[in-house]
Amino acid sequence: MSKDKASQKISGSKQYKPNRRPVILVSIAAMVLVIGGILAWFVFGEDEEPNIVVTPDNVEDLLADREEQEATPMGSFEVMMTTTWTFPNSKSASTDAYIANSINNRNTVYFTITLEGNEEPLYTSPYIPVGSRMENVTLNSDLEAGTYDTVLTYHLVDGEYQDISEVSVALEIIIEK
Repeated sequence: MSKDKASQKISGSKQYKPNRRPVILVSIAAMVLVIGGILAWFVFGEDEEPNIVVTPDNVEDLLADREEQEATPMGSFEVMMTTTWTFPNSKSASTDAYIANSINNRNTVYFTITLEGNEEPLYTSPYIPVGSRMENVTLNSDLEAGTYDTVLTYHLVDGEYQDISEVSVALEIIIEK
């Protein structure tokens, strides 16, 4: 065999072509992962509230939107209060009474306090509009020094101040002297 023929046989007339199939498959897999990640971010990503500028022109609309989004469900009521109220004596205001009608609620309320097992009110509050609170409550009755188990009943009212429902919670009252 001549040198030229041997050289031609070694280099051959066919050029060496690398197998590109694994590179293509890896590229496709990478694209699928990237697209899947982007879709997952859109579906499961955090919903951030946009920055909103409040102006006198849009404040009413923004408040209405907020009430719609965050209000407690119809038939529910968010209770915000301390559950033990301490009074120096039965004629003085409480030192730690706190009760609020959350901005998340839908109705104006008033509340009554009765001794557990008794219907005679120890106290009846004024109306508390949504977003308002009360502190420094003074009872309407004389109680001896001691600790009392009482029931505080929220009365939810409609726009005409008619009772529409009630929510009751336990309240401990301490009269010190």
